[in-house]
Amino acid sequence: MKKIFTSKYTYAIWVAILFIIETLPYGVKMMFKNDIGQVFKHTFSYFSIIPLKYSNFGHLLTGLITIVLLIVSIIYMFKDTEKILKLIHNLSFIASITSVISFSFGIRTISIINLIVTISLIIISRLSDTNEFKIVLKKREKRKSKKGNKKKK
Repeated sequence: MKKIFTSKYTYAIWVAILFIIETLPYGVKMMFKNDIGQVFKHTFSYFSIIPLKYSNFGHLLTGLITIVLLIVSIIYMFKDTEKILKLIHNLSFIASITSVISFSFGIRTISIINLIVTISLIIISRLSDTNEFKIVLKKREKRKSKKGNKKKK
């Protein structure tokens, strides 16, 4: 079980699922009033331009950063380096911040999809940070063992 969350495929799979969730038309919830005063809601995809017209740009930024994060995590599957893992961490952290921007429009505009995306981005950021730390520790242990072997000779 522990190996699943530290696999290099984890990030690509998780971000691909996030991308699919963001394309669904339930992520962005906006409230409108008609002339009578009745309030009604509309839901949109993260990639819809309509919320952008109403200054709700956090979702679109989150969606665009998720696309970049998906590309970087696919690259990480084939070339797992510390720099790419750090980039995954930074992108997911920035995407989680842009996702939180939408919370400023009020509690009535927060959807379940929005919460899932935000929490998942925070988890991805945290996992990549933890795995990055493990990589650094492994490199230090290798250096120490190489130095120890040189001193013995």
